[in-house]
This record gives sequence, structure tokens and C-alpha cells, in this order.
Amino acid sequence: TSDLVKFITEGYDCGDFHRETKTQGVDFIKHMCLMLLGCATPDWITEVSKNGLLKQGFAARTIFVWGDKKRHIRRKYNYSADQLKELGEIKKHLLALTKVYGPLTESPEADEWFTKWYEDGGEVNRLNKDRRLVDYYARKKVHMTKVGMVMHFADKTDLTIGIEDYQNALAFLTLTEKDMHMALLGTSSDNPAYMIAAKIEERLNEKLKLPDGHEIWTPEGELLMHTWEHCTNGRATFDEAIKYL
Repeated sequence: TSDLVKFITEGYDCGDFHRETKTQGVDFIKHMCLMLLGCATPDWITEVSKNGLLKQGFAARTIFVWGDKKRHIRRKYNYSADQLKELGEIKKHLLALTKVYGPLTESPEADEWFTKWYEDGGEVNRLNKDRRLVDYYARKKVHMTKVGMVMHFADKTDLTIGIEDYQNALAFLTLTEKDMHMALLGTSSDNPAYMIAAKIEERLNEKLKLPDGHEIWTPEGELLMHTWEHCTNGRATFDEAIKYL
């Protein structure tokens, strides 16, 4: 619901949550700090975008990690002795993190590195030019800070963030941003022609990866079959998408 989205966005911004009800009393949470990890199908993203839930600042505060296939095809998993040993180390680290609290500070070197990255255009020099990521890039400074903390506590328990933590955060975001728009193909418009145009553009870009010097031809029928599920008005919708492009 919209109330839930408002609660989550306030939590991400470390704000206060206040709600008064007639029969259930008063809810008040001071200085929330909320981060969530979850997964969803592209169809779900498209569906919830229709009622505006992703337009309330939620998408700007979300790092969408796109996966178009399974990473591993395994019916059963077997773990080696070394892997089980590493799992034990991870459990020890997680237990140690439960005893960590207090303010996190930057080392002088990390502060200098982050300031230079930001003021040299780190937030405005967009790797992915897709318009669906405009709001995400407007908050990249915050994403860098939060992911930097995640990277820090992945293998440390002290309260001083270093340059390598921010560098690891930037490397992760750089890798993720390349395909981030793919998770949001259905969120910018409910226009079927737009959806078809996006899929045609995707297919043509795939073809452009061929070695230089080759003349690339993409049969019209291939594009039509690739987008037919979105052709709500048959061939006419496809023609509209071509004009849109």
C-alpha cells in the first residue's frame, strides 16, 4: 500500500515515523535507519508501477540488480571442506556484528576520496543514460554512502570507513548500473508501443555487439516475433513503436 511505501522511504532517509489512529493509538519511531534486501519478477515491477507505488520516491532509493537467468544450474549442492570452513568464518563474523554499535566515521583519506569523486561529477556522470534511472542517479551520493557501509561491514567490525570500502561500493554500483534499466522496462509508461520500442532497442543493441566491419541486418519478422506479446492491437501497435523509435 501507499502507507507502506511512505514508511519504507522515511526509513531509508533515517527520518521519523509518526501516525495517530482512532482505535490503535499512536505509532512513533524516532530516527529510523532501514535497508531491505528482496527480489521480485519483472511482471511484479510492471504491475505495482501502474498504481504509482514506484513513483513515491521508492525507485530512487532502490538499487535494482537485474538477472535474466539463473547463475547456477544445480539440482543438488555439495560443499567442499574449504567451503564449509569459510561458512563457519561467515557465521562468526555475523555474530561479531551483533555486538557492533555507535557512529561510523570516515578516515581522512576516505573523506578526501569521496569528496573528490563527488565534486568531479561522480553523481552526474551517468554510466547508464536510460531515463528511468534519472531519480536513482540523483541519489547516487547516498547510495555510495550506504553501500560503502555494507562493503565495510562485510569483513570488518571497526567503526572507521576507508577508501577501499567506497571503491568497492563504486565497483559494485558500476557493475549493477549497466543493466539496471532492464528491471524497469515497464515502469515509465503503460503505452504498449513504448514497451515494444524498448524491446526492439534491446534486440538491436544485442546485434551491435558483433565485430566491426560486419553489415548487420535484422529481419522485420524477427523483431515482430520478439515483441508480439505486447502487440495489443496486432501489427498496428508494432508500426506505432517503429514510429516512436
